[in-house]
Amino acid sequence: LGTKKFPQSGEYQEFISAHGGSHNAYTSLEHTNYFFDIDTTQLKPALERFSQFFISPLFNEDYVEREKNAVNAEYQARINDDARRMNDVYRELYAKENPASKFSVGSLETLADRPNNKVRDDLLAYYQQHYSANVMTLVVLGREPLPVLQAMVEQYFAEVPNRKLVIDQSAKPVFRQNLLPAKVYAQSQRDERHLVLSFPLPSMQPFYRVKPDAYVSYLLGHEGEGSLLYVLKQKGWAESLVAGSGLSNRFAATMDVDIKLTQEGYQHIDDILALSFDAIALLRQSGVAAWRYQEQKNMMDIAFRFSEKADAMMFVSTLANNLQYFPAKEVMRGAALMEGFDQALIDSVLSQLKPDNVLVGISAPDIKGDQHSKYYNTAYRVESIPDNKKATWIGVTKDSSLALPAANPFIPENLKLKHSDNAQKKLVNVPKEASSSKNTRLWFLQDTQFKVPKGNVMVYFYNNQTSDSAENALKTELFVRLLRDKLNPTLYSALLGGLELAIEKRARGVSFSLAGYSEKQGVLLKEAIELLQRPEFNEARFNLLKAQLRDELNNVDKQAPYKPLMADIPVVLMHGYWSRAQYLAALDAVTLQSVQQFALGFIGNAQAEMLVYGNFEKEDAKQLAGTIQRAVDVA
Repeated sequence: LGTKKFPQSGEYQEFISAHGGSHNAYTSLEHTNYFFDIDTTQLKPALERFSQFFISPLFNEDYVEREKNAVNAEYQARINDDARRMNDVYRELYAKENPASKFSVGSLETLADRPNNKVRDDLLAYYQQHYSANVMTLVVLGREPLPVLQAMVEQYFAEVPNRKLVIDQSAKPVFRQNLLPAKVYAQSQRDERHLVLSFPLPSMQPFYRVKPDAYVSYLLGHEGEGSLLYVLKQKGWAESLVAGSGLSNRFAATMDVDIKLTQEGYQHIDDILALSFDAIALLRQSGVAAWRYQEQKNMMDIAFRFSEKADAMMFVSTLANNLQYFPAKEVMRGAALMEGFDQALIDSVLSQLKPDNVLVGISAPDIKGDQHSKYYNTAYRVESIPDNKKATWIGVTKDSSLALPAANPFIPENLKLKHSDNAQKKLVNVPKEASSSKNTRLWFLQDTQFKVPKGNVMVYFYNNQTSDSAENALKTELFVRLLRDKLNPTLYSALLGGLELAIEKRARGVSFSLAGYSEKQGVLLKEAIELLQRPEFNEARFNLLKAQLRDELNNVDKQAPYKPLMADIPVVLMHGYWSRAQYLAALDAVTLQSVQQFALGFIGNAQAEMLVYGNFEKEDAKQLAGTIQRAVDVA
């Protein structure tokens, strides 16, 4: 909003926009990150303007009020957002020593001027307290040689004041003293139910080379056969499960297991907690193995080795973030490092995942509270967990269906590039028809530009019946969801192996989109198409997925106002889309039998268009197309 050298408000923004660029910033838990891109010829004058933010900002009093309203508008726009509402509850349970306990947005009340205490004075104090060259990181990407870029940086940023600030790195507790173990019940706005196990840990940032927490969350969050989620789904108790870092700062961290519950699962919370601690016990007893760590490390190494060029602005923003946590020599690779199996470190993380050290969070729309969070007015209550209750969670179920994942068959082994017929010819960049049959057509293009062992396969099954009525559109949507649900253990293993299959309902049919390492795409495609040909599904799973779809349709209007509007745009502008009211009116008539009959008719009357692109030869593409031809042409 103005600096001594460039005092006009908005001058920086106007300069960036006038030269084909864009700009933004964000504030995370521990730092603020400013970034821009611009036409390559204008980097130098843009850096001059940018650097002045940190040298001589004006904090012009005329604009303080305007910005207070902008911050308040962001706060108010998401006042009903469940993620923020739940975080507001947790904020009140965090230890006061931990900055996570502070309000992270701002409102007209918190930013109000008070007698002898103006917000502008606080802004200046904040700038003096936190903005210092010795704790700032800078990344500049340009087409100039490195010495020229370095000279620009030295010219414009040398005057950033170095106040020799010292960052507090001391350990701090996550939750209030004597709170754990406890349950917190919080009322959600959306018709969803979640169970979250949150275990406090020391900060994991010092262990980024080994990542013991990533190893643990990788196995706890696994979705393959025998996993905690797999067992919960078989019982009809869970829709999804995510395990990983919750709170994470330089003072402390948490390991969170977030389980989205079904209606029935909501009635079995203690049973689910017992199963969760059984899964942790299984991991502790026999899951800590060097070969499992090596499998995860191999995939991170492969992903880093074949990482593709990112958007320039996001690239510099990410590196500036990384420099806050990794030494400069590891700024590119710090997030991907797994240098060696350390059983003691992994065991130390697992030792914290116990009933004595957990905050159990339960959220649902019908929960009543005896208090309300300060900033989002979320109703909640906190209950201690007695010893006799904890005892019911330990070693009770011994569920024999819980199992650790087997070796992943989708980890790529052959990463060689296919021989290119066009290597010595003019670059070919337009797919050509490679084969056709009664109901299928194949288009093919070998990658000769990016030279990575990856590929993309798109199959579009056209059948106009999929969207000719709201009921058929629902049958198609549920058919797609049943396919994904039954394939989920396989799809998850494939995803861990760098291979993704997306199955989506389209306006005129269904698409199968494969992306990732090319070697084993045929194996995954074959398994998916075999299920497409034999659409036999479980009644209980169908009923759960149907209930989920109903909840999703009802929840759209409970989100931020722009989201329902975005959902309505295709209904107005595109063929094959129906309103939420039409979907809800037709949903009751849709049964599993009607979906399975519709699915058989779908494949029997479909036309398939297929594109194969990437690290394939033409014969590879024809083999992939054969899988589709056998499904469609024979039907």
